[in-house]
Amino acid sequence: MRSDGDGRRPARDLPRRETDALLTVLRALASVPGSDVMRRLVIQGDDRPLWQGHSRFSDALAALVERAAGRNRDALAAHVPGLADVVFRTAASLRALPDRPESVVHGDPVPPNIHLDEAGHPVAVLDFGFCTTAGDPAFEAAVTAVVWDMYGPDAAHHTAELTRLFAREPGHAEEVLDLYRKAYALITYDLFGTGPHDGTSDGAPPCCGDAHYSRSRGTFSFQVREKTRRSAS
Repeated sequence: MRSDGDGRRPARDLPRRETDALLTVLRALASVPGSDVMRRLVIQGDDRPLWQGHSRFSDALAALVERAAGRNRDALAAHVPGLADVVFRTAASLRALPDRPESVVHGDPVPPNIHLDEAGHPVAVLDFGFCTTAGDPAFEAAVTAVVWDMYGPDAAHHTAELTRLFAREPGHAEEVLDLYRKAYALITYDLFGTGPHDGTSDGAPPCCGDAHYSRSRGTFSFQVREKTRRSAS
């Protein structure tokens, strides 16, 4: 849809062609049942398969939120007032979710990872692995809303716009989308560098953790950390 280096920014009001393509991708992913192989995958930055020791996605995600918050607790606490309470409430809310359908979760549906034909129809979704698992399709929708435009001037507007869209179609509850967005913020907060690039692409180690993740997206790391603080609080 857009490449990392083409200099284009999404319009403030996302075009119908783009949102239709996003809905097509989300529906297609949601149609693929979760499998045992997917459940054995590790989320970037963690040290074990997400589903290890769990039989429900929401329970597995709650445990990951607790582990991730503990990886670099002091660094995160400096940006999130009342961190212990935020983590406790987020994990408890996840565990309270009812059983939900499980499908493949891509986990990183940013514009360069979705390829379209000349008519604007999706033909490929690339780059599985960052946050790929079996899970609730609403988690995929929540992640899509928050990562579609992470560092543009209208990023917050686009997150709200897509959240409303995904609440209407395919009908995810907004409170569930909000909860999953908080969870995503808490499990990815330490995967980006302190400089102007992700990971080690600026020659410096990441803020707190994974030295192998790098996408070179300009000011992406700063904006993700700002989004993490807003989303988690």
